[in-house]
Amino acid sequence: MEPLKQNSARDFFLHALSITTLYMSTISLLIVVFAIIQRFIPDILDTAGYYYNPADMIRTPVAILFIAFPVYAWSVWYLAKLMKQEPEMVEFRLRKWLMYLTVFVSAIVMLVTMISVVYSFLNGNLTLRFFLQVLSVLLVSGMAFYYYLVTVKQEGNKLVLRGIEIATIVFVVLSLLGSFLIMGSPKQQRERRIDDQRVSMLQNIDSLIQNEFSRANKVLPASLDVVFDGVDPLMRRDRDLVTGEQYVYEVTGISTYKLCATFAQMSYDREVAQRTKQTSPVTSYYDYGMYNWSHDAGYFCFDREIEQYRLDEIKDSLQP
Repeated sequence: MEPLKQNSARDFFLHALSITTLYMSTISLLIVVFAIIQRFIPDILDTAGYYYNPADMIRTPVAILFIAFPVYAWSVWYLAKLMKQEPEMVEFRLRKWLMYLTVFVSAIVMLVTMISVVYSFLNGNLTLRFFLQVLSVLLVSGMAFYYYLVTVKQEGNKLVLRGIEIATIVFVVLSLLGSFLIMGSPKQQRERRIDDQRVSMLQNIDSLIQNEFSRANKVLPASLDVVFDGVDPLMRRDRDLVTGEQYVYEVTGISTYKLCATFAQMSYDREVAQRTKQTSPVTSYYDYGMYNWSHDAGYFCFDREIEQYRLDEIKDSLQP
């Protein structure tokens, strides 16, 4: 049996692995690059709606890039090594199909990118951030287009191909380093998640206070112990996850009160508001019901009041 046929299964899986990890790495890389550009070149229009933390958007792509790209680099190196030992592998039909597919996809991506440029021009979105995002797409897709086109045709300068390989590795490494500037360290990510849990617990306490007000003759509870009266101690969610101290609840008026906690970090919407020089955060991830739960780092209090419809119930009950 000919060597080419003997190794066809091996060649199939190696080429499939190489192309699959290429697509995974490329998509993840562009998502990371887009997030970096969005982080360091803010757009005032971003504050017009829902805030999201880029760290949440790129966590999965960064994990994919960490694993898929080294596997892709290894597969390219190993296939090149095998093709030197077995020149007949160059004629492997699946190899050519996959490479031409990559060339086709790269061409389509560049075409769609140019269409988006025209659309953004008509929509008035030709900002520096947009141009950098377009440039990153054209750069990545253009390098893939050229690299695989000359490779499948066995043409092109080897030094140019090696330059593309080195440039790709440098680009990926810099993008991964940039992603940590957005996400922060694992310790900072954990602190932010704990802060989100604190906000969630305060929202729950706020809801219980509102319900207690309606139930207890329209009077605010004197303390959190009253709010959680009768609740199994194991089910009470009125203490900080880290310090174990009870959250602060203070009555400030007939229908107003404060809820306070100590946060490790500033909420992301406030960070965006500072970078884009907004006077205050707008509708965001931290909105819940009629309130905004954005906060600074450190000890922070939320001023709250009884919902209007509950106060209206008091007026209705007083009418003859």
